[in-house]
Amino acid sequence: MGEPYFKFKSLVEKFNIAVFSSNYTLYQDFSTRIMSFLKSQVPQMEVYSIDEAFLNLTDIPEAQVITFCQRLKSQVWHQLGIPISIGVSLTKTLAKVANNYSKKGEGVFILIGY
Repeated sequence: MGEPYFKFKSLVEKFNIAVFSSNYTLYQDFSTRIMSFLKSQVPQMEVYSIDEAFLNLTDIPEAQVITFCQRLKSQVWHQLGIPISIGVSLTKTLAKVANNYSKKGEGVFILIGY
C-alpha cells in the first residue's frame, strides 16, 4: 500500500496479480458529497481525512445516539450508494476504536462506558 509499482512489479508478474489504477478525482467527489451531507446533520464536524470525519454529537440525547447514527448510515447509503461505518465514543481515539468494531458488525458501534 502506497508503494511505487516498480518495487513490487516482479511479484505482480510472478503471481499474475491484477493491478488497477485509482480514480482519485471520483474518490474526492464522493468524499465531498458525504462530508457535505454529514456536516448538514450536526452543528460541528471536523474532517480528519478524505474518508474520515469526527462529528460532535453532544446535542443528541444519549438514548437517541444509536438511532441517529443508524439513520445517518442509512441516508448516506440511500442518497449516495456508499456504505459507511460509524464509531461513537467520548474521545476521538476511542471513536476510532469503536469504528473498527463497527466494521465487523452492523456498521454502528457505541463505545461509552465507565
